[in-house]
Amino acid sequence: VIEPNTDQNMQDMHLLLAARLSGTMYVAPSEIPQAVQLLMAKSEGQLIYAKYALEFMAFKRGSTWSLQELGACLPQGLYGAYALSMTVLVSRLRAERPDLLGLLLGKVLPVLVA
Repeated sequence: VIEPNTDQNMQDMHLLLAARLSGTMYVAPSEIPQAVQLLMAKSEGQLIYAKYALEFMAFKRGSTWSLQELGACLPQGLYGAYALSMTVLVSRLRAERPDLLGLLLGKVLPVLVA
């Protein structure tokens, strides 16, 4: 079992985030250390959060994120990441496939939260 806020887990997350951010243009190189700390705080120790945060950051192609944008736009914790994903999914289904939205809300979601 991986405990979210253990020293080893947090060290692993720090290394992962620093390596991933260094290989991208998501944040300015000079702000990578602060961005890593911000992401670690928002992750609440959950490594899977890093995956969602980096995918979210990739949507802003062609420009970098400021630390203020990261703080304001990235959700807090894994629950926040899932809630954001569901919000985007519901919005797109409402616009493009209302029939599937009904199925999601009526059949799939109740099973997932039970």
